Amino acid sequence: MADAFTGEIRVYSFDYAPQDWAFCNGGRLLIDQNKALFSVIKSYYGPADGTFFYLPNLQGTAPMGAGQGTGLTNRTLGSMTGTVSVTLTTAQLPAHTHGLQVDTSTTATIQTTPTANVSVIATPVSGDVFAPYDQTAAVTLDAGAIGTTGGGQPHENRSPLLALNFCICLTGVYPGS
Repeated sequence: MADAFTGEIRVYSFDYAPQDWAFCNGGRLLIDQNKALFSVIKSYYGPADGTFFYLPNLQGTAPMGAGQGTGLTNRTLGSMTGTVSVTLTTAQLPAHTHGLQVDTSTTATIQTTPTANVSVIATPVSGDVFAPYDQTAAVTLDAGAIGTTGGGQPHENRSPLLALNFCICLTGVYPGS
């Protein structure tokens, strides 16, 4: 490719790497056979052991500018951040309430003293199970009266993406020359 810099990354819409380019797939290359590229990208994308070094891996990853913008976290060249899925905690949810829906269309008569002897065994009743409550003080419900919701499972946290190939120039114009 004309005018490509050694170590330059470009996006391609075809399924092969052009001549003198390699896919940005985290591949391992020999330092002795790629001295110019190694001198440019060093060990930013994986540990170099004196024999091999690694290419950037942009598979399933969106590129991000290195450095620190105003109010942003500093990102060093070659660092990875983010996660494919996330499980929210209660602290991460916005403050909100859930209403209790009760049918109060049928009013019940509440008696504080029995009018006759009361049977020891309760008689099953049908109809409303809640009676209107005319007190102004808040009442705490029994913990068993309210169920939990949600499953606590992580969800994918990703914007829509288009899969393309990222390739790095192995031999081109040396940057700075």
